[in-house]
Amino acid sequence: RQRLAKCIETVRQRDPAHYLCATLLRPEHRANALIAHALNCELDQVLKSSTKAQFASLKLRWWTDAINKVCNAEKVPDHPVV
Repeated sequence: RQRLAKCIETVRQRDPAHYLCATLLRPEHRANALIAHALNCELDQVLKSSTKAQFASLKLRWWTDAINKVCNAEKVPDHPVV
């Protein structure tokens, strides 16, 4: 529950247009859409905040590994969006 709330807040703050669009979705689809948009916000933040391509690459690698762990039902990093 807390993780979903963090995802919702992330999208609401960083991408208000997508947040508003998500509120129009059917309730059974809304959570997944907001989680996907929260991931998009996090990846966008990596690209905006990294001053060197090398750092951005490392951070994106972390996200790739985290997503793979989710897909393989492995222990995931402690991050609200993961």
